[in-house]
Amino acid sequence: MDILLLLENDFKRKGLIRMKESIWQEIPKTFSWEPIHDNEQVEVAVIGGGMAGILTAYQLQEQGFNVKVFEAETVGCGVTSYTTAKITSQHNIFYNQLFEDYGLERAREYAKRNQEAITEYEKMVKYLNIDCDFKREASFVYSMNRLDRLEKEADVARCLGLPAEYTKETDLPFEVNGAVRFEKQAQFHPLKFLYAVAEKLNGYEHTKVLQIKKPHTLRVVNRDQEDEVFEVTADYIIVTTHYPFINVPGYYFARMYQERSYVAAIREEKTIQKGMYIGAYNTGYSFRRYQDYILIGGEKHKTGYGLDKNHSKALIKSIRGFYKDAEVEKIWATQDCMSLDQIPYIGRYSNKLDYIYVATGYNKWGMSSSMVSAKLLTDILCGIVESEESIFSPGRFKIKTSTNTLVNNIKTATKRLSLQMTWVPKTKLDEIEPGHGGIVSYHGKKAGVYKDEDGTVYAVKTKCPHLGCMLQWNQEEKSWDCPCHGSRFDYKGNQINNPANSDLPRKENIEKNN
Repeated sequence: MDILLLLENDFKRKGLIRMKESIWQEIPKTFSWEPIHDNEQVEVAVIGGGMAGILTAYQLQEQGFNVKVFEAETVGCGVTSYTTAKITSQHNIFYNQLFEDYGLERAREYAKRNQEAITEYEKMVKYLNIDCDFKREASFVYSMNRLDRLEKEADVARCLGLPAEYTKETDLPFEVNGAVRFEKQAQFHPLKFLYAVAEKLNGYEHTKVLQIKKPHTLRVVNRDQEDEVFEVTADYIIVTTHYPFINVPGYYFARMYQERSYVAAIREEKTIQKGMYIGAYNTGYSFRRYQDYILIGGEKHKTGYGLDKNHSKALIKSIRGFYKDAEVEKIWATQDCMSLDQIPYIGRYSNKLDYIYVATGYNKWGMSSSMVSAKLLTDILCGIVESEESIFSPGRFKIKTSTNTLVNNIKTATKRLSLQMTWVPKTKLDEIEPGHGGIVSYHGKKAGVYKDEDGTVYAVKTKCPHLGCMLQWNQEEKSWDCPCHGSRFDYKGNQINNPANSDLPRKENIEKNN
C-alpha cells in the first residue's frame, strides 16, 4: 500500500488528518485578561500579545513605564504557539553575508544583541522562577554537500564574538559532511514562559485595534461588543502584531513576504539527545528534542504558493526515512515574516510617525528576535539608542540585497490584483467535491467556496481585504491564502493571519444563483 495512504489512515485514527495544535498548546492557560470596556489613557500601548509584545511590555514596565498590552484574541495564541522554540544567535548561514553587506560594526551589533538575548531569557527565568524547561544547548547548521561556506561562516562568526566552531560531529540520525556549531544556545517551552511573564503585566484580551488615529490614538473594539468603538490615547504605540497592519507610511507590505513551514512531533528515544539542528542554505530539516519528543520541521513555501502539494504528508514521508518506526504524535504549520535582507525591522515605524514603533520580519528566528526587539525598543524609548543608528532600523535599505525581492513582491501583487478584477473561472459549484474548495463562477462573477463532507457550502469573496489581491484555495489546510502578503482565512472567511485586519465578506445563497 502507498506510504501516504498508510499515513493518512494512521492520522485518521488519531484525529490528526488536519493541522492541529502544537505540543506547546497542551498546557492550560494560567490567566486571562478582560476585554476593554471604556476609553483609556496609557503611556505605552503595545499591540499584540505574542512573545515580542509581552517581552517588550515587560522590559518597559521594568524601566518604570506605564504599559498596556492589547491582544485581539488571547495571549500567545498566534505564531508563538507554533514555534520550535529555539533561542539562538545562529540564524542559518548568515554572518558572512551580513558582514559583507553591512560591515563589521553593524554585524557585531546584530551578533551581540542576539547572543545577549539568550542570556536575558536565562536571567528572566531565574529571576521570575519560571518552570519552562529552559535548557542550554549547542546549535548546529549542518550540510550534506558544500563545506566552503560553512568553514567561512564559522570564522566570521567567531570574529564577531560568537561561540562558533566548525565540526563534523552531530547527534543527527544521518551522516553530515560538516556543520557550524554554536555553544551555549538555548531552548524552552514558549507558552510556559510567556504565560508566567504576562501574569506580571496589564492588558486586554479579545480587544482588537482597528486603526491608529493621529495624534497618539487607537480605535479599539471589544470582540464581544464590536458595535462600540473605544479610544485609547498613548504617548508611545508599539506594533508587535507579527505583520504590521498599517500600510502607509511604512510600506511593510512591499518590504516583506510570508512563508509557511511545518513541524511534526514524534516519539523517539535513541537519537538527538543533545543539540538543535537546521539544514544549511535553506535546505534540509530542523531538529530538536523536547522531553520524549523530537520536533522536525521543514517543507517551507511562500504563503499562497505551492498549494498543489501536501506539505505535511511530504514532511512525514521524509521523517519515515530517518525514523522508520517513529510514532508521529502531532503535526502543525507556522508562518514567518521574511524581510528583504534577513534582518528584522525593529525601531521607529516610519520617520513620519515619531511616536509609533514596530518589531517584525523575524525570518524564522522569532524567539531570539523577540527579546532583541524588547531590549532595543526599551533602549530607544529610554533615550539610550537612536532608532536610526541600529542595524535593525526599519529605515535601512540595501539595494544589493533588496531589489530583487522588492520587484518580485510588486509583480506578484500586480498580477493578483489583475486576476481579481478580470479573471472569471470556468469551474461550477457542482464540480466541487465534498471536502474540497475552489473558486467558482456564477452569473459571470466568482466566489470562493468550500463544500464540507455533508454538502454544506461556505462561500466567500475572493478579494483579500488587505490590498485587494485574489486569494488562493489551500486544500491541505482548508484555508484561503493571499499570495501577495500572506493573509489567511479559514473556509468560513474568518481571519487567521494578518496583515488583513478583517474577515472575508460572505456570499449568501450561491447555490440558488449558480
